[in-house]
Amino acid sequence: MNIDSSEKIVAPAFLVEADSYKKGYKKVIRFLDKTALVKYDYIEFNPDLSYSASNQNFWRIVGNGLENNKQNVIGLINELQKNGYSQLIDLAKMKQGYESKTLHILVHLLDGFIGIDSSLYNLIEDSHQISDSLRHKIKQTPNNYWLLQVNAKNMWSFL
Repeated sequence: MNIDSSEKIVAPAFLVEADSYKKGYKKVIRFLDKTALVKYDYIEFNPDLSYSASNQNFWRIVGNGLENNKQNVIGLINELQKNGYSQLIDLAKMKQGYESKTLHILVHLLDGFIGIDSSLYNLIEDSHQISDSLRHKIKQTPNNYWLLQVNAKNMWSFL
């Protein structure tokens, strides 16, 4: 990888429905080309850290990604609480600025919009989570689902 080490590198994993790595790769590229929410200056797929659901590492990586996403949400909530927003009614006094932007990012993450801090992004459901019904489908037909790991240099994010 020929990236200046001082630049921020992110490593999101993308969950896709595909029967091969190559088809999953194409879905992720298509998504990244189309989305206006986040753009990367540089992206490199990491096939050694990409797995079909039939691989024993799949659910471990999924679990780590979901936990990282959850920790991002908790961090934003903690930031809001630190600034005096501990109950929903407190939002009524919020003015535009740092706190409103923090809330905006938090709501986007909860609503499923990809952001620069997304650790795991579920392209199937446009989500940072995985529904119970999708988990069931993945377990029933593991060869039809892939988790593709990328390394990317962040250019900008709408969030």
